Amino acid sequence: MSDELTNPIKSAIAEGEALQEKEYELRKTRVDVQHRELKERQEQQKAFGVLPIGQNIEERAARLSEENEEYIKLAKSSATFLNMEIFKDKVALFPRNIILIGAETGTGKSTTVANFAEAYLKKGRRVLVITNEEYPTDILNRIVFLFNGWAYTNHDEVTDEQLAECKRLYPQIMKRLEIIDDKFNGIGGTTTTFEGIQSVCNTITTQFQNGSVPYDAILIDYVQNVKTSVEIPHLAQWQVLDRLGAFLDNWKGTYPAPTLLFSQLKATNGDNDSFKDRIEKFKAVMNHATTAIEVKADRENLRTEWIFRKNRFKGAVGISVFTGYEKGRYIDYDQEFMTKTRLRKEAKSHASMLGHVFDKGE
Repeated sequence: MSDELTNPIKSAIAEGEALQEKEYELRKTRVDVQHRELKERQEQQKAFGVLPIGQNIEERAARLSEENEEYIKLAKSSATFLNMEIFKDKVALFPRNIILIGAETGTGKSTTVANFAEAYLKKGRRVLVITNEEYPTDILNRIVFLFNGWAYTNHDEVTDEQLAECKRLYPQIMKRLEIIDDKFNGIGGTTTTFEGIQSVCNTITTQFQNGSVPYDAILIDYVQNVKTSVEIPHLAQWQVLDRLGAFLDNWKGTYPAPTLLFSQLKATNGDNDSFKDRIEKFKAVMNHATTAIEVKADRENLRTEWIFRKNRFKGAVGISVFTGYEKGRYIDYDQEFMTKTRLRKEAKSHASMLGHVFDKGE
């Protein structure tokens, strides 16, 4: 038989064998996932049949008493959000708490991440940022610029002096600030899949249990960019997020740091809009959060409104507090700042009016 005939036959056979191997891998993966889910359900069902109701009272009471003492100690040593007095006694910023921070597009999530991290770093604390929103250099640059009192706005306006300061401070900052982005694993999916987030949390928990110094706060920016499941690819995004919420709710009790979740909000259509309904694709996160805050930027007055939509322990539900905004930093919204802002607005308005007068004179 000639090569012209045998080569296509060999090629077709090889392609068929490769296809069979791929089909086998797909079937095996699907069966493995289904089998794992079955075993989990069977273990749960078995556990339901041996509930220790009314048993081991002293042992359980001792364990719960120890957990309670630890929790109260943590509460008493709680950090203050953004190191600003106005937030004192309003945010449960200590372990076993999930703090939800929601904002509409472009109104403060990235700024809050940078301000929070910088405030913690100044106190000598360690921060882990899990990001699927900003590139790591942008997060680092924001913090470097905050340290120096510079405004981080347009990339093309960064000076050589500022670049040199970034190069100098990056190694120092990264000793206490770890940034996990989507390509952290070298492939992708680290911060956009349920399993990726789960693996980060499980890894730092294992490190802590093995004696490593824990991070003092975990930031996830932002939750709606967690879109898929590696193990169960057919899940809709709301199902992925539902699994994420349940996982974090359980995990928060195993790691000694508060978790801050940053969330995208839909634009409001009126005063009757429910905050929960405005959380894009993840309403159920409100069931897991101990504190929920809406961030609203008022650019005209250079201020930010922080509205407490939920507060399980601090009793601040429904109230608003205001901070000023200057060169990327949240600052006290006091009389001095308000006066300075008013004078700036008046000067800008006056200059604009004079410009129109001269335009008409021409």
